[in-house]
Amino acid sequence: KVASGGLDIPNMSFLNIRCANFRDNYKHWAVNKQKDYYSKCMSQDCVQSMESSKDNPGCRYVEATWGFCYAYGSTQTWCEAHPDVAGCVDVGSSLFGGAKAPHRWTPHQAVKEYDAGEPNGNKYNCQCMENCQCTKSKCFCSDKEQKPWPEKGSEFEKQMAKAAKRNKGH
Repeated sequence: KVASGGLDIPNMSFLNIRCANFRDNYKHWAVNKQKDYYSKCMSQDCVQSMESSKDNPGCRYVEATWGFCYAYGSTQTWCEAHPDVAGCVDVGSSLFGGAKAPHRWTPHQAVKEYDAGEPNGNKYNCQCMENCQCTKSKCFCSDKEQKPWPEKGSEFEKQMAKAAKRNKGH
């Protein structure tokens, strides 16, 4: 079914690629691969959330099932013009000017792990760091004082603690 104005909300083909990969395949993946793709998805959505401007709401509108950003400015502005469409979930109108959470997109918290498509009871949290690129053990940031948000309780925080333990003896 295509919503008025031409946006095919149920199809949800308008997501960032790693989010679409996760959505379409998580049932078939081991937990580590789920986390890998979810983190890449959150990275793409994080970058998009910081790209807001007068002509592009960044990541103001997300899809209803997972809360992933609609990837294209055209989709974001379409949702802005059609706020009553069920598939256009507005995560905040204070995006412009760099408002911090909870007034803009926030990395997902309490993300469920799945075994064969069923929640296994375990959960993890995600973080976003502006102007940074991170691996499993290190972040490279243009500002050395940059802090992630939310600041505590993420999967990345656990990975960094493991890396620090490994590197202690070197």
